[in-house]
Amino acid sequence: MRIREFEHQLDITNLSPDYVRSPGLHISDIYGSLYKKLDPKRYAKLDEDGLLEAMNWTKVAAGSAWENHLEPQLQKQFGGGRPGELFTQHATTCSLYRTPVRSGIVLCHCGAGVAYSPDWLFDEPELILGEFKFSWYSMRNFPKEDKFDKWMCQVQAYLYHLKLTIVWVFPYWVNGLYPRGAPSPDFTRAYELEFTQRELADNWSALLRHAWKEKLLP
Repeated sequence: MRIREFEHQLDITNLSPDYVRSPGLHISDIYGSLYKKLDPKRYAKLDEDGLLEAMNWTKVAAGSAWENHLEPQLQKQFGGGRPGELFTQHATTCSLYRTPVRSGIVLCHCGAGVAYSPDWLFDEPELILGEFKFSWYSMRNFPKEDKFDKWMCQVQAYLYHLKLTIVWVFPYWVNGLYPRGAPSPDFTRAYELEFTQRELADNWSALLRHAWKEKLLP
């Protein structure tokens, strides 16, 4: 057997051709900025896309592979699909409330025009948000430990603007119950989380206050 290691010269930082991210402000920009302030030790090295710097591009690729594996099975079992990029609409208290927002070109002080991209929207048995996670966190105490707070902030923001209250989370726990070394569960380990309208409204209000403070919104 002859072994030769060689430079493949593949650029793994290139995202898939169907990846869409419009210019302008995204919900991930807001909660990413917020959690850099709240927990700089954990999140200070995140870039504007909420991804860790260069060494983690292999993790991004692994997460994409997990999503590609899940999607056809979820579609067959529950229906639905990726809704694509969406935009927050004007608040009911805004003078532009009845003006639909179809792009993020113009932001409003009320929080309209912010882009977000849910992983999935199920349509059976009812309209439900789907969220995929490929994580090196321990699965222990999900979602109650504070290390999951950012995930909860994200899904609550999406639910608020989708006018939904339930999310199904499909994590792949690479380390299982680390550090005890339990095997990683397969995708059937799903979680249904239901939030109250008050929780969702409070979460979005906190994000808005941070966005105004950081001048992310006009």
